[in-house]
Amino acid sequence: MWIGTTSNNRAVTGFVLDDGTYWFLYSAPGTSATLAGVLQGAFAAANGVLNTSNTVDLNTLGNSRSGPGVTGTYQTKQTLKLALNDAGQTTFNTSYSRQYEGVPNLATLAGVFKGNYSTRTTSNVVTFSINPNGTVVGTSDGCTFAGKFTTRSTANLYDMALTLTGTACIGGGGSVDLNGVAYLDATGTTLYTVGLDGTRERGIIFNGGRV
Repeated sequence: MWIGTTSNNRAVTGFVLDDGTYWFLYSAPGTSATLAGVLQGAFAAANGVLNTSNTVDLNTLGNSRSGPGVTGTYQTKQTLKLALNDAGQTTFNTSYSRQYEGVPNLATLAGVFKGNYSTRTTSNVVTFSINPNGTVVGTSDGCTFAGKFTTRSTANLYDMALTLTGTACIGGGGSVDLNGVAYLDATGTTLYTVGLDGTRERGIIFNGGRV
């Protein structure tokens, strides 16, 4: 897990999986409490250099999607820096967190979490109820959520499969299947989730507290 900030004053929490897939959540400028979007793709890493050609920057809070070129450097379990070829030439500067090396547990994850979520069509409050077997349901104005969390064997993360249904959260009605990851913080009180559909055109980000 990688924690840091961007050059435009956003807080960053990033996850790089064992297959090179990465998810970097970033906040709205000037606040770590409000998640705004995700940088997602897959790295090829060698000799301290990162390269990727399939990055998507999905800003769910601002309803924008782009595919910036991304290059980076890293020191194993120390620092990771990214440079985006976007309009602002944004950089991500992060440090390694050993929270990534913990062991996920569905019994620990189980409970009720309430917080803010955003898709490209809405931003609202949702309450998620997670069972000890990993199944999850959620309710929000004009939107329902159903899916499942499963533990990852190589990181302190959960894989997430989530179906969103409703006009408010999708736009135009119907439903969409999203896949991504979830992270429960070290205190067990704050849950972060992020997921994208198969085209990576639509997605969800969420952070909320245990109630």
